[in-house]
Amino acid sequence: MAKLFACFLGDRRGSTADSETSDFSPSGFRDGSNQSQIVYVELLRHSNQPLGLVLEGGTDQDMPVQVALLRPGGVADKSGALQIGDHILSINGTVTDRLTNFEASSLLENAGNVVNLELAFDAPPEDVTKLDDGMELKTASITLPYEETNGCGFVISGGRLEGRPITVSHVKPGSIPYKKGVLRAGDRILQINGHDMRNASQTSFTNLLKECSVSFVLQIEFDQTLHEGLEETNGPLMVELQKPHGASLGISLSGDRLAGEPIWISNVREAGIADRSGALHIGDHLLSINGQQLDNQTVEDARRLLAHSGINVILEITPSHNFS
Repeated sequence: MAKLFACFLGDRRGSTADSETSDFSPSGFRDGSNQSQIVYVELLRHSNQPLGLVLEGGTDQDMPVQVALLRPGGVADKSGALQIGDHILSINGTVTDRLTNFEASSLLENAGNVVNLELAFDAPPEDVTKLDDGMELKTASITLPYEETNGCGFVISGGRLEGRPITVSHVKPGSIPYKKGVLRAGDRILQINGHDMRNASQTSFTNLLKECSVSFVLQIEFDQTLHEGLEETNGPLMVELQKPHGASLGISLSGDRLAGEPIWISNVREAGIADRSGALHIGDHLLSINGQQLDNQTVEDARRLLAHSGINVILEITPSHNFS
């Protein structure tokens, strides 16, 4: 049986700041004065689970905050997205360039179960903005509520002054975009309510956001996983994803069904976790959830299993193309 690891936590890919110098300055990665690549990494952990990530640097050490050690087997090490020497520009949206080592380390330690890191590292000589094989760019329009007290539920970085796109750097746990899974760290914001943001400043975006009374519409660009040969597979397929605690996979299951009929995916939310995985589609038959067979389960039973599936979700499916 084929198996797809469809979760996307981060990749050594992102926006680039070009320059003729590679010397570090405290704000160099943000104002475009360094040759660097900036990426966004999301780490998920269980309560009190150590990240296994040790930092060095800070204002008291007169050097940028960066990765000093990755403990083997730790969450950070297993992600495969960090390397020793990576500069950490922000932790859950909080910029680190004015923090001491103790402050940055404390911020990381108390970051919660979803840790969004904005990283910078030296760009290779080739075109680093080109997507690696296995990923493609996708755009989506999402509508989100705006609350005057709670705001929009996410933090941004980038913009015209930094020479790179306005980018989501952190999605606040418990917020609507977090629960729906429709925004992730690293998503590029192309428009807000029809206004082009591709060469705009953070201030322009914030001012437009403040004009919203009830809701706002974002057009975003994100990375979707590609699975070559998926349409040629026959029979059952195992799909493994990760989702933050309290977030939705973004799939709907078929409603009423007769005894013996399969449970199938009736909708996939645009820009949700399932959509980003590239492995789940409308019409896929759902056979098991984390090893629990669904033969004798109701649709409501399946929905409950999904809701309480934890961070790691393993779905056994029969892809829809098997029935066409």
